[in-house]
Amino acid sequence: MRLIFPDDEKGSQSALERSLVSTVGSYGDSLGQRECSGAIAQYRAFVGTIYTAVSAISKRACKQPLYVSRIPQAGSRKQPNIDALEPIEGHFLLDWFSEPNGYLSGSQLLRVYFESLLLTGRATLWVREKAIDYLPSHWVFPGHTKENLFAYFDFQPPGFAEPIPIPAEEIAHCYLPDPANPLAPLSPVSAISRSVNIERALQLAQESGYSNGMMPSWGVKLAKMDDTNRRPELSPQQRRQIEGVLGQKHEGAHHNRKTFILDGLIDELIRLTTTPQEMDFIESGKWTREQIFQAFSVNPIIVGEIQGANRASAAVADQAFVDMAVNPLLTMVGECLTNQVAKLADPRLVLWFELAVANDAELKLKRWDMLAKNRCVTINEIRKAVGNLPAVDWGEVPPEAGAGGLEGLIGGSGE
Repeated sequence: MRLIFPDDEKGSQSALERSLVSTVGSYGDSLGQRECSGAIAQYRAFVGTIYTAVSAISKRACKQPLYVSRIPQAGSRKQPNIDALEPIEGHFLLDWFSEPNGYLSGSQLLRVYFESLLLTGRATLWVREKAIDYLPSHWVFPGHTKENLFAYFDFQPPGFAEPIPIPAEEIAHCYLPDPANPLAPLSPVSAISRSVNIERALQLAQESGYSNGMMPSWGVKLAKMDDTNRRPELSPQQRRQIEGVLGQKHEGAHHNRKTFILDGLIDELIRLTTTPQEMDFIESGKWTREQIFQAFSVNPIIVGEIQGANRASAAVADQAFVDMAVNPLLTMVGECLTNQVAKLADPRLVLWFELAVANDAELKLKRWDMLAKNRCVTINEIRKAVGNLPAVDWGEVPPEAGAGGLEGLIGGSGE
C-alpha cells in the first residue's frame, strides 16, 4: 500500500510512467481506453452462473466492517500492521460510506462496487463533499495527459452527447490490471468468455427446445388391416378414444415401468423426444459451471449446494472461499480507498476492511475455550460470543484459574 505523506516528493514519476505519458499524444488508446469499452457486454453477462458466483463474493465482502485508522508517525515509510494503527471512532469518512448518497445505502454501494470490479475489472466512485456516487464502468473512462497518467476521467452517462471531465482527485478508481498492459483492466468475465458463451448457448438451446419443439414423447403406429394391407385412417373421435385409453393406462409417475402390451391394434411404439442424457445438457452444464466457479474461486457448497457435503467439507470450502476470493478483494479495495479517498482528508489515514473469517463452529468453541482457560477474556465476552447471552454483574472479570470450561461460564451463577 502506497501512502502519501506530507514530506513526499510531489509529482515524482518512475521511468515507466515518464515513458508512457510521453506516448499519450501519439496513440492514447494504447493506455487502456479501448479496453474499457466492453463493459456493457460484461454487465449483461451478470446472469446464470456468473450471477451466482459474483453475488456470493459481493454479499460476503460487503458484510465486513469498514474501519478508519491513523498511522502513528507521519514520516514513516514503512506501512505498519493493522494492529499498530491508531483506531479512530466516529470519523466522517465512515459516515460517508454509511450513507453515501440519497438513493443507495452503504451496503448497496459496496456491493455494486465489488460486483463491478469482478465483472468488468473496474470499479469507480465519485467522491464529493458529503456524497459518494457509484459510476458504472461504461459511464466513465480514464484520461491521460503529457504530465500524468489518470489525470482526469471522462464521465458520460446515457443521454449525454459529450463527456464531462472529472478531476482525478474526485475519483476513486480501482481496477484489475492486465499483465500485458498494466494501465488497462482485465475483466474476469472476458478472461473466461468461452465458458460464459458456452453456458449461454446451452441455456439458449434448452429454451429453444422448450419453446419451439413439439412435446409428444411417444408415437403409436397402428397395425395394418388384413384385407387392404393399409393402416386405418382414424376419425378425430377414434383418435381421442385411443389417446384417452393410453393416457389412462400409462401416463403419470404411478405407471412407471408398467408393461405396455402391443396387440393387433398397435403395431409399434416410437420414441419422439430425446432424453436429457442423450442431449448431454446436464453434463455440459456441469462442466461450464465448474469452469466459472473455479475462475472466481467459488465452490458449490458456498452457493448452497449441500449434496455430498458434510461439516468438515463445509468448513474447508468456507476457508478456501474467504482466503482465495473474499479477503484478497477486501485488501485490494482497502488499498485503493486509502490512496484515493482517505488521503484527501489526512495523508496518515488508512481505510481498511476487517478480513472475513471462515465459519467453523467447532474451531470457534475450541478457541474460546483456550482463551477462557488462559484467562485472556472476561466472562461477559465469552457469554456474548459463544452463547449470545446478556452481560451479568459478576462477568467483568476473567474466569478463575482451573475453571471447568465454557459450560459453567455460560450457564453458571458465578457463586
